[in-house]
Amino acid sequence: MLNAVRTLYWDTWNSLDTAVREVVAAFRARQQNGHVRILRAIESGDPEAAAEAMRRHLIQLQNDFSSIHEASKTSH
Repeated sequence: MLNAVRTLYWDTWNSLDTAVREVVAAFRARQQNGHVRILRAIESGDPEAAAEAMRRHLIQLQNDFSSIHEASKTSH
């Protein structure tokens, strides 16, 4: 799964112009926050919280990629 996400990320990144990269910087910050929440839940030994954090992270990832894709289409 990570390989698919990484490929999608780099394909998207390579298609962006400079103006859209600000959107990507905000995306990275949100994604990092999601990773921190997942890690904290795992470290606390709470599998339900870890699963919920992962679900939220994946939903945010999907929404963010959609936003970046739309921004890249309008910047051309």
